[in-house]
Amino acid sequence: MKRATPYLIGGVLLAVVIAWARSPHDLHLADVEGEVITAEAYRTAYVDYLAETGLPDTPARRLAFLDRLVGVKLVVVDARARGLAEHPPVTASIRRAEEKLKLDYYVQRVTLDTIRVTERETRDMFLRMNTQVGARHLYAETREKADALKARLDAGESFKALAREVFDDPVLAENGGSLGWFGFDEMDPAFEDVAYSLPVGAVSDPVRTSRGYSIIQVDDRQPKPIITESEYATGKDRVQRYVLHRRQSAAKRALVEGIVEDLRVEYHQSGLGKLSGIVERAVEIVGESPTADLLSEPLVSFGRGDARRTWTIGDFREKAQQTSMEQRASVTSEALLRQFISGLLAREEMLRVFETSGWERDAEYQRVSSATFEDVIYEYAYEDLVRSIAIPDDSLRGYFDAHPDEFPGVEFDEVRGDIRGMLTRLHTRGYLRSRVASLRNEYRVTVRPDLLASIELTGKTLSGKTLSGKTLTGKTLSGKTLSGKTLPVKTPSDNS
Repeated sequence: MKRATPYLIGGVLLAVVIAWARSPHDLHLADVEGEVITAEAYRTAYVDYLAETGLPDTPARRLAFLDRLVGVKLVVVDARARGLAEHPPVTASIRRAEEKLKLDYYVQRVTLDTIRVTERETRDMFLRMNTQVGARHLYAETREKADALKARLDAGESFKALAREVFDDPVLAENGGSLGWFGFDEMDPAFEDVAYSLPVGAVSDPVRTSRGYSIIQVDDRQPKPIITESEYATGKDRVQRYVLHRRQSAAKRALVEGIVEDLRVEYHQSGLGKLSGIVERAVEIVGESPTADLLSEPLVSFGRGDARRTWTIGDFREKAQQTSMEQRASVTSEALLRQFISGLLAREEMLRVFETSGWERDAEYQRVSSATFEDVIYEYAYEDLVRSIAIPDDSLRGYFDAHPDEFPGVEFDEVRGDIRGMLTRLHTRGYLRSRVASLRNEYRVTVRPDLLASIELTGKTLSGKTLSGKTLTGKTLSGKTLSGKTLPVKTPSDNS
């Protein structure tokens, strides 16, 4: 159910604070029982709020947003006082959030902080955005199979003949693996990088993509006939952000691959075979109760020297429980199972390095983790509030009868659930306002609205949006730049 208070938490507090931006702004705008809201925490959240909503900056909006953040802080302080933060679902969510933050911080410190985008990279990407490519490919699930296909191509066999062997899709099987024409951001990033750089007519070595391996041949390439310098200048900021995102994604993939390689991963064929034998439902093993014999079966060994360890299928099951259903649902073959296990191993190693690094004592990490845990507690406090609201059936019926124009041609029973959800949201919104007002009388609250006008809004948010402007002058905020449209990824695969 979508809540009617979208900017009290979630999209603002959690999504923005993990940007790891260092800042000297330590002014306290508010204090709730010793829990403070700093000027920098406010600025970061407010900038993202304006970028997401498209609303202008005004003195009244700044004050209202600070009031919202104080309301969040009050709900969290009260939830802790009532012991809600100690409930098992809350502590479990906090552990998951903490693990993700540690992984994000590790990647940021080891890799992302070193990435810079050059003018040449920006211009090359702008040209790519204005170029169409015609290409074909052969798909293989593993590197070994891809190398075998490449050897057969080098020996003189044709794309057309080999496509009939590797593709289940009848169109790809008959047209030699041709993908036709495609443009920027329509393919897997690794596939796209090769397709845009390979000479026309040339055949690539196997390319690792998110679904396996592709051998690519470029048939043709057509840039836009006229590209002006003014077009480049207009889109430069957006292109730079996209290049940075691409390079960061590639760096994270390379980091994980390097960790896995350094771990010297070796699979135990007996355990892997048993798990692969149920790979169609391998994700279900997480929720099932497998036999003790299956759980104790060695699956994979990794590490160097005295630190080398072995995971059993039971260990794998425990680690897999920390992933999402979407991630587990992607495991549909033994090759993808190996990739999935490798990802879990890399995750474990990054967490191990984080724990020994001392980064947990960094002031920035402590600030971000504290705000994130508050976000989790607020989520559960809000859900607890929603559960306490009961809308009687006669109220549902009364709303249905009073608003016939909203429900043309439908029976009451068909929309009963929708009406209940809508009225619950309305009641929750009102009850939350009154609850926050009541909490202001229960807890010590100090607010400094006089400091709001001095806060500068220049800066980038985590989502890549940029807000420009100096201190508040009473005018609307200008210079807001939204990130470019994201196109769906068309991933070449055996069933493309």
